[in-house]
Amino acid sequence: MLIQLNRCNICHLPNFAGIENVPRLAGQREDYLLKSLRGYKDNSRRGYDAQMADVVTPITDTDFADLAHFLARAK
Repeated sequence: MLIQLNRCNICHLPNFAGIENVPRLAGQREDYLLKSLRGYKDNSRRGYDAQMADVVTPITDTDFADLAHFLARAK
């Protein structure tokens, strides 16, 4: 699964609720999640943890869409 492969569940927690400065992903709008992931990859999303750029670099846009779809529906 993309979540485990890309370690989303480690920083954002297994329920994707986030903690402290790590944002909640569960239940966010799908378009927002997709835009954010793309922004981390193309480096247009500033002021956030630089580690995200490293994490998303190898992920394809198709995988971004799948991740955003899954996370938007996560409770």
